[in-house]
Amino acid sequence: MKKLKIAVILDDEKLFANSFSLLLEKYNMFDYVHVFTKYSEMMAYLMEDERNNIHFFLDYFLGNDNGVTVLQDIKRLVKHSSFIFLSSTSSPHIINNMLQVRPHGIISKSCEISTLVACLKSIELKEFYMEDSLKNIIQNNAGISLVFSKRELQLLHLFMNGSSIAQAAEKACLSTHTIITYRRKMMAKTNCNSILQLLKIAKDHGILT
Repeated sequence: MKKLKIAVILDDEKLFANSFSLLLEKYNMFDYVHVFTKYSEMMAYLMEDERNNIHFFLDYFLGNDNGVTVLQDIKRLVKHSSFIFLSSTSSPHIINNMLQVRPHGIISKSCEISTLVACLKSIELKEFYMEDSLKNIIQNNAGISLVFSKRELQLLHLFMNGSSIAQAAEKACLSTHTIITYRRKMMAKTNCNSILQLLKIAKDHGILT
């Protein structure tokens, strides 16, 4: 018996999810297309339907959920499936986060149909696919490290909220010397010359909101 080729779309933007579903149906790419706007609803479907030939299209931003965490959960539950991130991000930090969980593809929400077709063909050949525009974002920011420790992220938020070095030291229970050292290291990571420039880069790349 032939296995059905199924697409599962998870995106909390209902309008986009439905539009993308119509696109897949128009070009007869799948036998069935299922759309979910809530993670819990998608997981309930997967618990009931143990099909193996599923292509998951996941948004990175899912309200209170994170696409990376969701993908990890699905991988534990469903075997022999494909996972494709759909994203409108221009942040190299977020793209790198997606790459860490080894999806089969990453494409932008505004991609052309030819890009989608190329992505699916690459997956059939067991090759990873990333849209060129997203590759360029990574390459153009190759000289910047945006991997911050939990403590560094705490200090970034304190600085963003207007804390001085002395105030940040008091709130984080650290010495001012340690705060200055952390700040210097973060500025070196991002090739910055000032705390304002550091905060701007963190905001532009989705680390601070």
